[in-house]
Amino acid sequence: TQTGRREHRLAVCADWIMSLAWSPDGKRLALASRDRTARVLDAATGEGITSFTAHAASVNALAFTADGEKIVSAGRNASVWRWNSTDAEKKESLGPVGAEIVTLRATSEGFFTAGAEGRLRYQAFQEPKTQIPYEADAGRLNTLAIHSGNRRLAAGGHDGRIWLWEIG
Repeated sequence: TQTGRREHRLAVCADWIMSLAWSPDGKRLALASRDRTARVLDAATGEGITSFTAHAASVNALAFTADGEKIVSAGRNASVWRWNSTDAEKKESLGPVGAEIVTLRATSEGFFTAGAEGRLRYQAFQEPKTQIPYEADAGRLNTLAIHSGNRRLAAGGHDGRIWLWEIG
């Protein structure tokens, strides 16, 4: 049953929180901040597990990979990084992805990004320099959702429209 009882109120950074993501097991919560950092917290205690500081601009979006071992984070300056969710020192640049990234979603094989210029792209972790575009005639895409079976993708934009694709 839903109680609405607040568990915690966490003060973890001094700037805007741009995105949140739960780990697949629900034990960790990751956050992206306008202060150019991403953090991983213990969801039960609110204690910091690790911080990632390689972004040169606001971190707008992040997501755990399906196994929970890595996080993909994207910045306002179109940078994308994949890093270890328990030790942020183990990192890999996945390259710039066009213009400002507003949102992203990860699958077990790769990740989708969408952003300010209205473009949606997919990049496989095995070939991150290869971008597969998905057609969306939007001025700006704000949000993405992937069906739990990784079979369908939805994107929503500033103009009030939603685009749907089969992906699996």
